[in-house]
Amino acid sequence: MREIAELVRIEHSVMLVLGVITAIVLLDLQFTYVQLILLSLCPFLVSAGAFALNDYFDAESDRRNRKDRPIVRGDVSKQFALWLGISLLSLGALLAFPLGMHAFSIALVFAFLSVLYDWKLKDVALIGNSIIAASMAIVFIFTEVALAGTISQLTLLVCTASFLSGLGREIQKTVQDVEGDTKARKSMTLPVIIGKAASLHLSLVFIFAASLLGIYLYLSVPPLQNNALYIAPMALSIALLSYSSYLFYGDKKQNEKGRKISLYALMLGILAFLLGGL
Repeated sequence: MREIAELVRIEHSVMLVLGVITAIVLLDLQFTYVQLILLSLCPFLVSAGAFALNDYFDAESDRRNRKDRPIVRGDVSKQFALWLGISLLSLGALLAFPLGMHAFSIALVFAFLSVLYDWKLKDVALIGNSIIAASMAIVFIFTEVALAGTISQLTLLVCTASFLSGLGREIQKTVQDVEGDTKARKSMTLPVIIGKAASLHLSLVFIFAASLLGIYLYLSVPPLQNNALYIAPMALSIALLSYSSYLFYGDKKQNEKGRKISLYALMLGILAFLLGGL
C-alpha cells in the first residue's frame, strides 16, 4: 500500500479534499453527506489517477530526476501505473455526474487535461505548469458550482491566489527536473527556453503576486478581513514559500528540501482560508 500511496502522491489528493472542505466553510455552503462524499472523492481520485499516469509517462525521466519513485525502484510496474491511472481518472470524473452538469463538465475537462499533460503538455513551457496550478485551484470553483450553482467574487480571489502560488511552485519544480526531462522527454519547458535563473526569478513574481493577494484578502474582503485566524497561518505560509523559493537556488539537496517545504506552505495556505471561514 505504501508504494501505491507514493505512486499517486496521496498527499496532493488529501490537499484537494481539504480544499473542498475549505470552500464549504469559507462560503458557508449547504450540503448533504452524499454531496460531501462525492465532492471529496472526485478530486481525490482524479488527482491520484493523474499522478499515477504521470509516473507511467515519466518513467525514463524519473530514472534521472527521481530515483526514489516506485516504478524506478521496481515496486510497481509501468503497466500497473497505466491502468491504475486510467481507472482512477475515469471513476473520479464519473462521480461528479450526480453533482450536476457544470461540476461534471469541470471534472471531465480536468481529467482530460491531466492525460494531455502527462502525455505531451508537460513538455510545453508554462502551459504544463499552468495546467497543474489550475488543477489545484479549480477545487474551490468546483465545490461552489456543485453546491450553489454560482461562482462568487471571494471564490475567484481565493482561486487566483491558489493558482499563482501553485504556478510559481510548478516552475520551480520544472527547473529542478530540467536535465532529466530534457534528456528523456525532449521537453521544451521554461528553463530550457529562458534558462534556470530567469525561470526562478519569474516563479518569484507569481509567488509575490499570490502573497499580495493573500494580504489584500485580509485587508478588504470579508470574512477574511481583519481575521486573525486567517492572517496568522497565511503569514507563515508566505514565509515558507519565500524560504522554499530561496532553496531552489541551491544545490540538488536544497532543491528537494524546497520542494517539500513548498508543498507544506500550500497546505498551510488552504488551512488559513479554512480557519478564516470559521
